[in-house]
Amino acid sequence: ESSHHLPAPKDVRVYSYNFQSSLRWSPVEVNRGLVLYTVHFKTGAFSQWDEMNCTHISQTECSFPWSLKERRWTIVLRVRAELGQVTSDWVETDPFVAERNTTIGPPQVKNVIENSDSLLISVTPPFGSEAGEFLQYHVSYWENATRPTVK
Repeated sequence: ESSHHLPAPKDVRVYSYNFQSSLRWSPVEVNRGLVLYTVHFKTGAFSQWDEMNCTHISQTECSFPWSLKERRWTIVLRVRAELGQVTSDWVETDPFVAERNTTIGPPQVKNVIENSDSLLISVTPPFGSEAGEFLQYHVSYWENATRPTVK
């Protein structure tokens, strides 16, 4: 590590589960002082970098603010390490679109009512839906000791 430059953060990735998104990275190790980090973003519509809610932070994670919760927006983020006046190069992410790049978790089963000829399953979605969205669920069931029957 030179006296004029810090190593850049590594393993910079967007993690998104049920549309709760954050940028995470590995810490930059130095022999002296506390390394801080700053995160910027830009959208597909504007090429200008803007500050996020993470400027001069010591954590290695930055949650997306509400202003970036649009699921169809293309977002690019960048992070750099800082130690006093010394900074690293910026590290940019690949373009992120929540609608394509988030992991969707399972719904929560609230209630199951079984009759001789039917099964009524009540579920809660894993996230709040937006106007125009239609969630579909795939349900598998089987009797004990038999192979699954998909319905």
